[in-house]
Amino acid sequence: MQFPCTMDPEDANLPTTKLLTLLNVSALKSRKRNGDIQDVSAKEKLNKRRKSARFEEEVTSEPILHDKTNALSGEEDEAPVVDEVAETDRADAILSYEQHFGANPDVLDERKRISVDQRYWSTIRQVIGGFTIVATLPRDESAPLSIRLAKKTAISERLRTPFEERQAKQPQGAQLTYLDQFTCAYFCAEQSKIQNDLLSIMSAHFDLYHPAITLEHHRCIREAVALHALDHVTKKRRRILKNSERISHAKNSSLDPPEDIQDQGFTRPSVLILVPFRSYVIHWVNAMTSHTPSSNFQVENHSRFLSEFGLPPNAVDKLATAEKGMYPDDHVETFSGNVDDNFRIGVKLTRKTIKLFAEFYGCDIVFASPLGLRMSIEKEKSADFLSSIEVLVMDQMNAMVMQNWDHVQFVLSHMNKLPNESHDTDFSRIKPWYLDGQYSSNQDISRARQAFFVGKKSFLLVSERFHFYRRYKIRGIRNIIFYSPPDHPQFFSEFLSYPFLDDGVDPSDVSCRVLYCKYDKFRLERLLGSASSSRLLDGDL
Repeated sequence: MQFPCTMDPEDANLPTTKLLTLLNVSALKSRKRNGDIQDVSAKEKLNKRRKSARFEEEVTSEPILHDKTNALSGEEDEAPVVDEVAETDRADAILSYEQHFGANPDVLDERKRISVDQRYWSTIRQVIGGFTIVATLPRDESAPLSIRLAKKTAISERLRTPFEERQAKQPQGAQLTYLDQFTCAYFCAEQSKIQNDLLSIMSAHFDLYHPAITLEHHRCIREAVALHALDHVTKKRRRILKNSERISHAKNSSLDPPEDIQDQGFTRPSVLILVPFRSYVIHWVNAMTSHTPSSNFQVENHSRFLSEFGLPPNAVDKLATAEKGMYPDDHVETFSGNVDDNFRIGVKLTRKTIKLFAEFYGCDIVFASPLGLRMSIEKEKSADFLSSIEVLVMDQMNAMVMQNWDHVQFVLSHMNKLPNESHDTDFSRIKPWYLDGQYSSNQDISRARQAFFVGKKSFLLVSERFHFYRRYKIRGIRNIIFYSPPDHPQFFSEFLSYPFLDDGVDPSDVSCRVLYCKYDKFRLERLLGSASSSRLLDGDL
C-alpha cells in the first residue's frame, strides 16, 4: 500500500521514511516479477551448475559488487557448509543462536532495553579458564559469568567433531627428542585450552576484546574465531532453508503459510572480517578451510585468489627468508606476504564448496581492509551489503591504528543501517529487530510534533512503545489509524481525546479506523469486551 504525502528533503533520511520507501519499491518489483512470470520457462536456466575442480577455477571477470537476491535459488544453495538433513545437533546448539539472533531474542527484551537506555551497567572481573575476564553486564543480572558461558555442544556437531579430533592429535615424529615431544605436547594442549575458552565466550555471544595475543597463539585463535563464524553462518542458513521448505510445503498443500519465518536480514552477508593486509585474508581462508571436510570439499576460484592475495610470481619475501633475529618477530608476522591494504572479497558457503570472489549481495562472509571497504562504499555510493552484519571480527587492530583509524570509523558508521534499496528482500521474513531502526532524538521529536501541528506534515507515525514512555499529548490530529488494536486499551481513548485539545474541533471533523484480524482477539476484548469483540470478528457488527 502506498500513501501520497509531501515531505521535506531533510526527512528523506529518517529511518521510518526509508523503511516505507523500501517496502513500496519492493512491492512494485514484486508486481513486475509476477507480470513477467510467463516468460521464465522460455529463458535459459541461469543457475546451471558450472564445472569446477578442487582448488582450481578459471578466472572470471564478474564484478565484486552486484545486486543479488537474499532468497535461495538453484542447486548450489541446497545447504550451507553443514548438511542440515543429517545434522543431529543437541537443543543447546540451536538455543544459543535463537536466544541471541532469533526473531525475538532474549537480549532485546524490555528490561534489557531499559538497562541500555539508562546505562544501567556493572563491571565484573573473573577468571575463566586461562583468561582473566572483565565483563560489563546489566546490573540486575547477578548470575556468575561462568554460568553464562556456552558449552561445547553450542557449536554444530558436524563442525565441532572434526575440530575436536584435530585437537586430540598429539605431535609425533622420531626426529623429535623426548623433551621436544613433551614441549610440543604441552604447547598443543595449551592452544587447545585457549581455543576452547574462547569458543565458550564467543558461542555465548559476548562481545570480545582480546588485546594480549602472543605471536605463537595467532593461528590457533584465528582457527577458533573462524569456527565461530562458520557456525554462525551455518545455523543462519539452515534456519532459512528449513523455513523455505515449510513455506513450499504449505503452498503445495494449499495450507496457510507459516507465520514464524522471520529468519533473515535485509541482505545476505552476516559476517564481516576486517584485516589490514591481503596476506591476512590467506590466513583466514586457510583457517576456514581447516574446518571443512577435505575429501569432497572444493574451493572455487582458489587459483585466482592466490594470485591476487599472495605475492607476485618470482617475488621474494625478504622478511620470510631473512635470518631469524634480523627483524623483530612481530614485524615479520605483520608484514610477511602481500601487504597491499586496498581490497575486499566476498565468500559464499554452500554444502560442498567455499566460493571465493562471490558477489557481495550473494555472499555470507566479507573479508576486507578498512580502506578497501571505504573506497568501495564511496564509489558505489551504497553500503547496503553491510546492512545485516551480525558478527564483526577485527584482526590486528594495532596495524589498523597505524594505517588510518578514520577508515575503521567510516566502515563502522555504515554498518547495520537501513538499506537504500530493497535488493529483492522478502520483508515478511526479516527479523523484527532489523525493522526497529534508530531511536528519534528529542530534537527530532520536537521538530516532528511542531511540523505536524502547524500542518507542514500530513502524517505522523507514532509507535505504541514511544507513547508508553513519553505519553505526549499530540495536537493537530484529525484522522487516526491504528495499525492494530493497542496492547494497552487506555491508549485508544487517549488518542481519541487528542483532536479536541485544539479549539473549535467538532466530532464530525474527526475519524478513527482500526486495522485488526483474528489474531488481535485479546486486544479487541480489552477494548470492547468479549461479546462485542466476538461479534466483530464474526462479522456481525
